[in-house]
Amino acid sequence: MSVTLSATIRELANRGALRAVRADRKIPAVIYGPEMEPVSIIIESNPFGKVLTQAGESMLVEIDVAGGAQHSVLIKDMQTDPRTGAFTHVDFYAVSMKKELETDVSLEFVGEAPAAKAGGTVMKIKDALTVRCLPKFLVRSISVSLDKLQTYDDVITVADIMLTEGLTVLDEADDVVAKVSAPLTEDQLKALEAENSSDVSKIEVVGKKEDVAEAATEGADAKK
Repeated sequence: MSVTLSATIRELANRGALRAVRADRKIPAVIYGPEMEPVSIIIESNPFGKVLTQAGESMLVEIDVAGGAQHSVLIKDMQTDPRTGAFTHVDFYAVSMKKELETDVSLEFVGEAPAAKAGGTVMKIKDALTVRCLPKFLVRSISVSLDKLQTYDDVITVADIMLTEGLTVLDEADDVVAKVSAPLTEDQLKALEAENSSDVSKIEVVGKKEDVAEAATEGADAKK
């Protein structure tokens, strides 16, 4: 499964040329991989944003380079302008369709945990799994149903997750993915409040000691 993105070859790489590309609401990018020489390209900002939403960083993107070849890639790295959030550069990693690869695939939690309805809090321990597969089997995300969490003792482990065809998960089977923590009892809440109050008191005392020490130092300096 993949999505398609169009691109053109980027001939110039000096700063002035890059600024001109970005000013035109386009993004300088590069395609690289173990079986090819790097190719500098230009992509459109809006189409790239849509592709990123569809594919994420774990699903194949087919890049059609005008006047050039088509490349099967993964979105490997993205740089953004810290002021505007606009993309300023994108790295695409070209894959071989005949070789398995390892990558992280995000988890999508669906449904509602019955144990959470009684006041518990769903704890999502993992947000992605590391998988190995041929590129054609890559997916945008892996679905995890929270329905199994009936009580506070229930957990969802890696072994409980149903994988789609062609995926081999590399995480340990007994790794906990999600669980529901019980709400704090009244005694636990009081103990927590007392602990927080104690911490604040210690900070205040330390502050007073520092003030006294500072005053003593100033007094000693004045006598010199």
